[in-house]
Amino acid sequence: MYSVLQSFIQQGRKEQLLNPSIKDELILGFIFQSVDIPNHSEIPQTEWVRSIKELISHGMFTDK
Repeated sequence: MYSVLQSFIQQGRKEQLLNPSIKDELILGFIFQSVDIPNHSEIPQTEWVRSIKELISHGMFTDK
């Protein structure tokens, strides 16, 4: 999961979507402290990772 999220942050940096003054380690630490939940529902790993990325990127609300 760490390497998946690290590459996700690198992509955000490449696209200039992230604040450049915030270090990757802090962002990763924040994400892991926020997402440190077990997958009790046994959601497939690819869907679990996709959903976490979606929550981090866009939140939980729909555009209305």
